[in-house]
Amino acid sequence: MGSLILSGGGSAEQNARAHEFLVESIEKDRPVLYIPLAGDPNYRSYHTSVDYIKSILEPLGVKEVTMWTDLNARTINELQSFSFIYFSRGNTFTLLNEIKNSGFDKILIRYLKAGGTI
Repeated sequence: MGSLILSGGGSAEQNARAHEFLVESIEKDRPVLYIPLAGDPNYRSYHTSVDYIKSILEPLGVKEVTMWTDLNARTINELQSFSFIYFSRGNTFTLLNEIKNSGFDKILIRYLKAGGTI
């Protein structure tokens, strides 16, 4: 079984220790999957969001961050190439709706059971 690490709210500085803990627990040479779908792209674009996450994770040793904004037809094989999956803050119900309607919830469960970190 993998790891589910939850953290919420606050600034990058307030979450610094949580990010350090997360990065210490993964393989930094494998890419990170970033999913910004809880956020409102009208408030902050997805590209701005991924740049923000990169600015936090890259100084900690993460070499690559990949962003997905479409969860449809994703596979467990695709997920297994990532060291962890990072969901951004925002509306939990919006995110849950995207995950369930795409069938990504089943893939996430398989990823977690196979040792993945979310």
